[in-house]
Amino acid sequence: MVEKDDDALNGMSEICLFVGFSAPTILSWIRTMGFPAKQMKRGCSWVASKRAIRAWRARTGN
Repeated sequence: MVEKDDDALNGMSEICLFVGFSAPTILSWIRTMGFPAKQMKRGCSWVASKRAIRAWRARTGN
């Protein structure tokens, strides 16, 4: 049995749900404000860490 990492967010929908903002907002933040998410390959899914997002939000106030 594979356990899911509770810190990992897989896919833009999980990231949006966790942060409470839309995909266009998150993508804008990635480009302009250093939001901590990575795209696995161009055109593929996004991944992020809850811990990194919490730290980013504490630094930026978003």
